Amino acid sequence: MFLSYFESRMPVNFDDFNDIKKKLRICENLRIKNVILEPKGKIIQVPLELRKEIKEETDINIYYRINLRIDNLEYFKKRIKSFKNFSDILSVESLNKEVQLQAAKDSRVDIISYSDPEIIKTLSSGVISLAKQNSSFIEFSLAPIMVMNKAVQSKNFRVLY
Repeated sequence: MFLSYFESRMPVNFDDFNDIKKKLRICENLRIKNVILEPKGKIIQVPLELRKEIKEETDINIYYRINLRIDNLEYFKKRIKSFKNFSDILSVESLNKEVQLQAAKDSRVDIISYSDPEIIKTLSSGVISLAKQNSSFIEFSLAPIMVMNKAVQSKNFRVLY
Protein backbone atom coordinates (compact mmCIF):
# COMPACT_ATOMS: atom_id res chain seq x y z
CA MET A 1 0.00 0.00 0.00
CA PHE A 2 1.26 3.46 -0.90
CA LEU A 3 0.13 6.69 0.67
CA SER A 4 -0.58 9.75 -1.41
CA TYR A 5 1.49 12.72 -0.43
CA PHE A 6 2.78 15.86 -1.99
CA GLU A 7 6.37 16.56 -2.84
CA SER A 8 5.67 20.21 -2.44
CA ARG A 9 7.76 22.85 -4.01
CA MET A 10 9.48 20.78 -6.63
CA PRO A 11 11.24 23.60 -8.45
CA VAL A 12 11.32 23.18 -12.21
CA ASN A 13 12.59 25.17 -15.13
CA PHE A 14 9.58 25.52 -17.43
CA ASP A 15 11.95 26.26 -20.31
CA ASP A 16 13.40 22.73 -20.04
CA PHE A 17 10.62 20.25 -20.76
CA ASN A 18 13.03 17.29 -20.76
CA ASP A 19 14.04 18.08 -17.18
CA ILE A 20 10.37 18.23 -16.16
CA LYS A 21 9.74 14.84 -17.81
CA LYS A 22 12.77 13.36 -16.05
CA LYS A 23 11.59 14.57 -12.63
CA LEU A 24 8.06 13.29 -13.28
CA ARG A 25 9.44 9.84 -14.24
CA ILE A 26 11.29 9.70 -10.92
CA CYS A 27 8.05 10.60 -9.11
CA GLU A 28 6.19 7.89 -11.03
CA ASN A 29 8.86 5.33 -10.11
CA LEU A 30 8.40 6.33 -6.46
CA ARG A 31 4.63 5.95 -6.97
CA ILE A 32 3.99 9.54 -5.95
CA LYS A 33 0.47 10.47 -6.97
CA ASN A 34 0.44 14.24 -6.33
CA VAL A 35 3.12 16.75 -7.24
CA ILE A 36 3.24 20.51 -6.90
CA LEU A 37 5.43 22.17 -9.49
CA GLU A 38 6.88 25.57 -8.77
CA PRO A 39 8.61 27.49 -11.55
CA LYS A 40 12.15 28.66 -11.07
CA GLY A 41 12.54 32.34 -11.83
CA LYS A 42 9.96 35.09 -12.03
CA ILE A 43 7.14 33.22 -13.81
CA ILE A 44 3.72 34.09 -12.37
CA GLN A 45 1.56 32.10 -14.77
CA VAL A 46 2.14 28.69 -16.29
CA PRO A 47 1.21 28.72 -19.99
CA LEU A 48 -1.84 26.61 -20.87
CA GLU A 49 0.02 24.81 -23.67
CA LEU A 50 2.74 23.70 -21.24
CA ARG A 51 0.11 22.48 -18.77
CA LYS A 52 -1.41 20.34 -21.54
CA GLU A 53 1.98 18.88 -22.47
CA ILE A 54 2.73 18.02 -18.85
CA LYS A 55 -0.74 16.47 -18.37
CA GLU A 56 -0.23 14.28 -21.46
CA GLU A 57 3.15 13.18 -20.15
CA THR A 58 2.04 11.67 -16.82
CA ASP A 59 -0.83 10.26 -14.78
CA ILE A 60 0.39 12.10 -11.67
CA ASN A 61 -1.95 14.77 -10.34
CA ILE A 62 -0.08 17.98 -11.08
CA TYR A 63 -0.67 21.22 -9.21
CA TYR A 64 1.10 24.50 -9.78
CA ARG A 65 2.40 26.92 -7.21
CA ILE A 66 3.67 30.45 -7.52
CA ASN A 67 5.82 31.74 -4.66
CA LEU A 68 6.09 35.49 -4.17
CA ARG A 69 9.21 36.64 -2.34
CA ILE A 70 8.38 40.20 -1.36
CA ASP A 71 9.68 42.28 1.53
CA ASN A 72 7.96 45.60 0.78
CA LEU A 73 4.36 46.01 1.96
CA GLU A 74 3.34 48.54 -0.71
CA TYR A 75 4.84 46.41 -3.46
CA PHE A 76 3.01 43.35 -2.07
CA LYS A 77 -0.34 45.21 -2.14
CA LYS A 78 0.30 46.27 -5.71
CA ARG A 79 1.52 42.85 -6.86
CA ILE A 80 -1.29 40.83 -5.24
CA LYS A 81 -3.88 42.65 -7.36
CA SER A 82 -2.77 40.67 -10.42
CA PHE A 83 -3.92 37.43 -8.74
CA LYS A 84 -7.65 38.16 -8.82
CA ASN A 85 -8.88 34.98 -10.55
CA PHE A 86 -5.89 32.81 -9.84
CA SER A 87 -6.55 29.08 -9.63
CA ASP A 88 -3.04 27.86 -8.74
CA ILE A 89 -1.50 27.74 -5.29
CA LEU A 90 -0.18 31.14 -4.24
CA SER A 91 2.41 31.38 -1.49
CA VAL A 92 4.17 34.35 0.06
CA GLU A 93 7.60 34.34 1.64
CA SER A 94 8.82 37.49 3.38
CA LEU A 95 11.13 38.69 6.12
CA ASN A 96 8.79 41.67 6.66
CA LYS A 97 6.22 40.99 9.39
CA GLU A 98 3.81 43.53 7.88
CA VAL A 99 3.85 41.64 4.56
CA GLN A 100 3.29 38.38 6.44
CA LEU A 101 0.28 39.83 8.28
CA GLN A 102 -1.19 41.28 5.07
CA ALA A 103 -0.68 37.97 3.27
CA ALA A 104 -2.40 36.11 6.13
CA LYS A 105 -5.38 38.47 5.79
CA ASP A 106 -5.62 38.12 2.01
CA SER A 107 -7.90 35.33 0.77
CA ARG A 108 -5.87 35.02 -2.47
CA VAL A 109 -2.86 33.75 -0.52
CA ASP A 110 -2.97 30.02 0.19
CA ILE A 111 0.34 29.60 2.02
CA ILE A 112 2.55 31.81 4.14
CA SER A 113 5.95 30.19 3.83
CA TYR A 114 8.56 30.03 6.58
CA SER A 115 10.82 27.59 4.79
CA ASP A 116 13.93 29.73 5.24
CA PRO A 117 15.59 29.62 8.70
CA GLU A 118 15.91 33.43 8.72
CA ILE A 119 12.23 33.92 7.92
CA ILE A 120 11.04 31.49 10.58
CA LYS A 121 12.48 33.84 13.22
CA THR A 122 9.86 36.43 12.18
CA LEU A 123 6.79 34.21 12.71
CA SER A 124 4.25 35.86 15.00
CA SER A 125 1.12 34.71 16.79
CA GLY A 126 -0.80 37.30 14.74
CA VAL A 127 0.07 35.53 11.49
CA ILE A 128 -0.85 32.15 12.98
CA SER A 129 -4.21 33.49 14.16
CA LEU A 130 -5.03 35.20 10.86
CA ALA A 131 -3.98 32.16 8.83
CA LYS A 132 -6.27 29.99 10.94
CA GLN A 133 -9.19 32.44 10.56
CA ASN A 134 -8.75 32.60 6.78
CA SER A 135 -8.08 28.88 6.26
CA SER A 136 -4.59 29.59 4.95
CA PHE A 137 -1.63 27.34 5.56
CA ILE A 138 1.68 28.04 7.21
CA GLU A 139 4.60 26.17 5.68
CA PHE A 140 7.76 25.11 7.48
CA SER A 141 10.67 23.34 5.86
CA LEU A 142 12.06 20.19 7.41
CA ALA A 143 15.50 20.87 5.89
CA PRO A 144 16.80 23.00 8.81
CA ILE A 145 16.06 20.23 11.32
CA MET A 146 17.47 17.48 9.10
CA VAL A 147 21.04 18.81 9.22
CA MET A 148 23.74 16.52 10.55
CA ASN A 149 25.40 19.17 12.72
CA LYS A 150 23.67 18.68 16.09
CA ALA A 151 24.41 22.23 17.30
CA VAL A 152 22.82 23.77 14.19
CA GLN A 153 19.94 21.31 14.41
CA SER A 154 19.31 22.22 18.05
CA LYS A 155 19.40 25.94 17.25
CA ASN A 156 16.89 25.44 14.42
CA PHE A 157 14.56 23.50 16.74
CA ARG A 158 14.68 26.32 19.30
CA VAL A 159 13.80 28.88 16.61
CA LEU A 160 10.89 26.73 15.45
CA TYR A 161 9.46 26.31 18.94
